[in-house]
Amino acid sequence: MARNKRPQPADEKRAEIVAAARRLFVEDGYDATSMSRLAKEAEVAPNTIYWYFGNKDDVLIAVLTAVMADVWPRYQDVAAEPIATRLLWVVGQLTDMSHLVTTV
Repeated sequence: MARNKRPQPADEKRAEIVAAARRLFVEDGYDATSMSRLAKEAEVAPNTIYWYFGNKDDVLIAVLTAVMADVWPRYQDVAAEPIATRLLWVVGQLTDMSHLVTTV
């Protein structure tokens, strides 16, 4: 018999789905990530994702929002540095997120 999962606040479950999508989109790319694969990674039933997001594009927007929320404060740490330092930092970020960047 299947075990019941513990009750979980909607915002917490949504954040888990976004985190799973972020990992998959960054590692493999948006196009290579199916909703069923995302559901498996997030440990939810495939239709559960649609309780939180209208479609895959909505998941992408949530991932991009999360990435920007994480990256922007780190950029502020280098914002006063010389332009060469800032450019190298940006290139490093784009390289790390190359699969995601090609989607956008």
